[in-house]
Amino acid sequence: MNESRSDDDAGQDDDPSGLSPQQIAAKLDQLWPENVRLAAQSNLPIGQRVAHFNIRSLLGHGAFGVVYLADDTIEDRPVALKLPRVEVLCNPEKRKRFSAEAEMAKQFAHPGIVEVFQCETEGPTPYIASAWCDGGDLGKWKAQQMARGEYLPPWEHVVELLAEVADAVHYAHQQGVTHRDLKPANILLCRRLDESSDERQGLASFRPKVTDFGLAKFNDPSIGDACSSLLVGTPIYMAPEQFNRSSDKLVDPALADIYSLGAILFETLSGTSPIQGETYLEVLSSIQNDSTLRLSQVRKDLPAALSVICDNCLHKNPEARYESAARLAEDLRLCLAGEPVSKKTIHAVARGRFWFRRKDWYSVAGWFAIGSQSLVTTWLVLSDFFKVVFGVLTMQEYLAILPYLILIAATTSLTMILFGVFTIKRKRWAVWGGVVLSAFNLCAPLSAFFSQPVIFDEVYNANDPYFSFKIHLILLLCFLSQLILFLCAACPAKPTRNKAGVKLS
Repeated sequence: MNESRSDDDAGQDDDPSGLSPQQIAAKLDQLWPENVRLAAQSNLPIGQRVAHFNIRSLLGHGAFGVVYLADDTIEDRPVALKLPRVEVLCNPEKRKRFSAEAEMAKQFAHPGIVEVFQCETEGPTPYIASAWCDGGDLGKWKAQQMARGEYLPPWEHVVELLAEVADAVHYAHQQGVTHRDLKPANILLCRRLDESSDERQGLASFRPKVTDFGLAKFNDPSIGDACSSLLVGTPIYMAPEQFNRSSDKLVDPALADIYSLGAILFETLSGTSPIQGETYLEVLSSIQNDSTLRLSQVRKDLPAALSVICDNCLHKNPEARYESAARLAEDLRLCLAGEPVSKKTIHAVARGRFWFRRKDWYSVAGWFAIGSQSLVTTWLVLSDFFKVVFGVLTMQEYLAILPYLILIAATTSLTMILFGVFTIKRKRWAVWGGVVLSAFNLCAPLSAFFSQPVIFDEVYNANDPYFSFKIHLILLLCFLSQLILFLCAACPAKPTRNKAGVKLS
């Protein structure tokens, strides 16, 4: 279906089947006849035949599939014929995914989504035959424009095109499917054949069609996803929450598609990405941590409404984005008509909830427990030693309490530090151990405030009352902070519900 595939499986794990190359070859001989395997592997499979399709030329390929321009000998029409790569057939999970893509694509009936004519998933030669788009994809179109020195298209053409794409994405969302890999290469261009087509030039002469739902996921929580723990999608167009394996349980996954639409809109209007970074890791870090570029910073000659629309799509907080692709399409058309659009605002509770979810409370609680407990133990030991130096305590008194200090360091403090280490390693038992131990430690300073110190009462009674108060205040703040942070790590964020009220977990 797609004329250019970057592809959706790049970087995935090696084939877990454990088959030797000889076993793979033998299995391929059983699954595919030799002429089909040659067609899938050759860069020029002209004249090869798959079912009733004659392969004409190669359109695109990736790590998961190969797409050819072929002739349908029965319907007498050109088609885009997608075949899985040969190694996919030996991997049950990947073959299952190819079949899922075919079944998913067949259910769509929308002018903005590439039509699937026929698919075969059970036979020896799986394929997906879909409509061929003669204009290539949006990514290739932009590259061709740059090669000709015609860099950026008129903003009106871009907005009109993306409004139609948003309509198609909204339709898919209504069918319960999110795309999860929207990018220029997955927006195919077909020449318009209506009455006004002769008057249209450049990008306006094409009608967009969304393709490649290979990474798509049903919004129905009852449907399992074998690849849910893997990083899927093209990073530069991915929403920040897509990098979190549990994000689909916390937010409406359709909002990630809206982020991708905003990234495509921004890039097509400005010629640059809203995400900065030279390397793969820099891009990932920028998406999650850095502020997104504003369109008005890159192009000052565009309507202010376009910058607002991009901001509404590219907000790191999903709740601050458009609630649906239909609302995005509506605002794009308002902008075309010269009407104002408003920036979406969210209440303080939603902002606080987003801030809380973004924190890695396991790491925060673990490192704070390690650091604070180490400092407190060192401070207790050294402070009592310096009391001897300054004459507050005698050496005999210090030696009398030293075994207690060592006992605290070897039990309570060491145990808390170990809980902190295993909390960083995301061990849930360590989190609850930290909750219990920090609550127990909190009893000592609290009892000292309201009655007598639990430990070292003779020493504290001999000290200045204000000095003893400061000691217990420091311990109180330290242990209370530990307790709060461990509780934050122990209480996961609750799943939200989408607009239909379906719990997304």
